[in-house]
Amino acid sequence: MNRVAIIKTIPDYPLPPFSPSVRYPEYRFNDINSMENYVYNGIRDLLMSMSLDIENFGTEKWNPLKNIIKPNDVVVIKPNMVNSVHFGNGDLSSVITHASIIRAIIDYVLIALNGTGRIIIADSPERMADFDEILKVSGIKDLIVYYKKYGINVEIRDLRREKIKYGFGAIAERKRLNGDPEGYSLINIGKYSAFYGLPDERLSNLYGADYDRRETLKHHTDDIHEYEISNTILKSDVIISIPKLKTHQKAGITLNLKGFIGCTGNKNLIPHRTLGDPSNDGDSYPYPAKTRRGAFIRWMRDFLKDNILGIVENKYSAIFYSGILGVLTLFLRPPQEDLKYGGGEWYGNDTLWRSVIDVARILFYANKEGRLCTETQREFICIVDGIYAGDKKGPMEPRTRKEGIIIGGFDPVAVDIVGTQLMGFDYSKVLYLKNALKEHKYNISIDLNNIKIISNEMRFEHLFDLTRNETLCFEPAETWKGKIVLSR
Repeated sequence: MNRVAIIKTIPDYPLPPFSPSVRYPEYRFNDINSMENYVYNGIRDLLMSMSLDIENFGTEKWNPLKNIIKPNDVVVIKPNMVNSVHFGNGDLSSVITHASIIRAIIDYVLIALNGTGRIIIADSPERMADFDEILKVSGIKDLIVYYKKYGINVEIRDLRREKIKYGFGAIAERKRLNGDPEGYSLINIGKYSAFYGLPDERLSNLYGADYDRRETLKHHTDDIHEYEISNTILKSDVIISIPKLKTHQKAGITLNLKGFIGCTGNKNLIPHRTLGDPSNDGDSYPYPAKTRRGAFIRWMRDFLKDNILGIVENKYSAIFYSGILGVLTLFLRPPQEDLKYGGGEWYGNDTLWRSVIDVARILFYANKEGRLCTETQREFICIVDGIYAGDKKGPMEPRTRKEGIIIGGFDPVAVDIVGTQLMGFDYSKVLYLKNALKEHKYNISIDLNNIKIISNEMRFEHLFDLTRNETLCFEPAETWKGKIVLSR
């Protein structure tokens, strides 16, 4: 039986160092929080509700993760550290994973490791993000200092290769970062890729995360479909994924599977969209341009990115790019509708879900040397931070939802399906979840009939029978309205 737990608690994040407010029998540290710590209590309730080491619950011997984490394991905690700012000037706690969730999980990881092994917090945020600011605002920095007092080393790794700075309407500056100290592995998933079998003209129009499409296309052609995966991730024995509960303008929702994109080094090897609109097999725009002027501006924007920014990139090329587009737009005055959603931010994005599935298959089946095997290679623990969640314009500027929700399980697909339904969305209309359920040699699907939901909120145990009004009723991004919400 595939168990997924949903805990409903008070939507309140505690202050550092996020210690529990109750001296639980299994608790290994000295300090106790004088204020109620609903997050720590919620994580503990979640582990207990899943009947983990239930025979020792309530004693100092309780070790709920002992069947997943063994002594000497390398445990990688993969939070959602996507950005250091909320693009809508809202609460950043609806965008990134809060350290109080991480603290409670690490305490139980330490029990399972029993003084051995390693714990690494690692992610690859957006390239414009300030990593130090993320550590500070999320509370992770305070967490690291706390554990050091007890002689416990929790490592922090920024998996990005570079940091960028925007200016003049484009990337104007790049700074090389140290990246993953263990390096990266280039893994070809080949004919098992979700891109395999697409016509050449479709593959030739893929767009990655950067202006240089030549790099993207080099790694996605015929039976070559390659991704650069962090070796920190590959060498792990256990991945603990801690995403936020929130919407996503390109993918619909973002939980565990979409969050695995943060395990990569070079995001330009990840196709995000396909040039054009549905009339020419593209998905960058949800509809054809309504005017010839708009069609020309769309074409010119892609042409300049390919032939200017993709070849020469500095503040002068950025000024040239923005200047040309600005003059043409001012002169031609195309309707604003023709210029919106050029980045694949709509329900018909038929590209990003393929990248999500490919990366997930690699994380499931690639061994520590980066070779695809027939058996899954590492364990997963998935804990969704929905204490503060986000809807509408996620993932960068969501509306903050103070929900007090924690979701947990050991199957990323099952947890994502439960989280999606809980938000009030139909998981079968989210393309990466729909396609994750299809049978495949490198299978990441689960049997939905075997999902058992345990919750302290009785109605959630019958989640798949609930109407939308009985769920959390999240609102999707504008271009997903009427497309993924539960119909009943």
